[in-house]
Amino acid sequence: MVRLHIAAAALLLCACDASLEVLDPAPVQDSGLALADATVDSGVDAGRDASDAEAGPSGDGTTVSDAADPSPATDGGTCTGFEVDGACVPAVGCSGQLASCAFAGQCCSLACVAPDGGGPTRLCGDGPVCGSPGSTCLAAADCCSNACMGGHCAPSSAMCKPAGQTCGGNGECCGQLCNAGQCALLEGCRVQGEICGSSADCCAGLCVLDAQSVGHCGALAMCNENDKKACTRQVGEICGGNDDCCSRECVMLAGGLKRCAPGGGCRSQCETCMSNADCCSGVCMGQDTGPGICQPAPTCGADGENCAGNPDCCAGATCVQAPPPSGAHRCLQPSGDGACHAQAATCAMPSECCSGRCLEGASSFSCALSCVADGNACTSTSDCCGASTCVAVAGMLTCEPVVP
Repeated sequence: MVRLHIAAAALLLCACDASLEVLDPAPVQDSGLALADATVDSGVDAGRDASDAEAGPSGDGTTVSDAADPSPATDGGTCTGFEVDGACVPAVGCSGQLASCAFAGQCCSLACVAPDGGGPTRLCGDGPVCGSPGSTCLAAADCCSNACMGGHCAPSSAMCKPAGQTCGGNGECCGQLCNAGQCALLEGCRVQGEICGSSADCCAGLCVLDAQSVGHCGALAMCNENDKKACTRQVGEICGGNDDCCSRECVMLAGGLKRCAPGGGCRSQCETCMSNADCCSGVCMGQDTGPGICQPAPTCGADGENCAGNPDCCAGATCVQAPPPSGAHRCLQPSGDGACHAQAATCAMPSECCSGRCLEGASSFSCALSCVADGNACTSTSDCCGASTCVAVAGMLTCEPVVP
């Protein structure tokens, strides 16, 4: 029987920024990735050998953040997450025990193996962990790079090493974390350079094929924000400071690395979107052919947009700093009486609401009184109940439990 084994999860970092047209999802050579001119669509299993005929969905299951080698949880049954202090904790962004898989990085264990007794579909197991370059292989899924050539694992075409590959230091890994000699896997969405099976796997919503038809997460083009500063990094990507992120929120997470976080409420210009309602400007473009991008409002910086000063905002609005620990500045259109907004009132960002929660509804954002339970949509970590966090997976932001 296949058993789940733990792969410690952490954060990813790639060396350079992108050079894509903002609204053009077509891939280009970027950040050291040797990428062919093709986009990986949902359902495409990138880079498998001809002999590797098994099919599997893109990683949309579970991952765990920075746990200190916990044991697989049984608790009277099968746990698809990890045991922490005796509890079965679900994971976010990779697949757990017995899930079908097409490449090693889909599995929390980094092991996508043929089931006992054989079978056409590979399953996530407890080992062996995917092979580094030079290791013997029968199929692409045996290799961390998802490339098996002549019976041996080939190096990744990216300039960083993918999750699972052996490493000698943090800087070698796409995730910038070398854990016990192995590049660690990320919680949530995959950052630039990591292996992907579809664009939904990637923080930037862009999975591109290299010359060997292996998918790697790419990056979107440099985009000029409403605050007149450029950005490239979407929620989930590694960052060095707030200005790196289109959300203008760069948050320290477990392991000492920083990752772009959602700012809460509507999404600012240059952030990815799925509909007009996602954006502070009310304008999302490009979502029919690739990752949608929030566009500028027609005349001035709308309520909730990032700003550097009052001139960036519409008349009557002011550019204010969001409450700590945020360092972002956003346009605020004050209410008539200057008071915070009550439950169900229209809002653009959390600081406008008395509850501190501005959640998206069917067509607009409104202030919410109650916190968001795990597994439900969120706009920032402040929306989530308890110790949960707002994590980007498969193009969606959802509240998920934090694993210490």
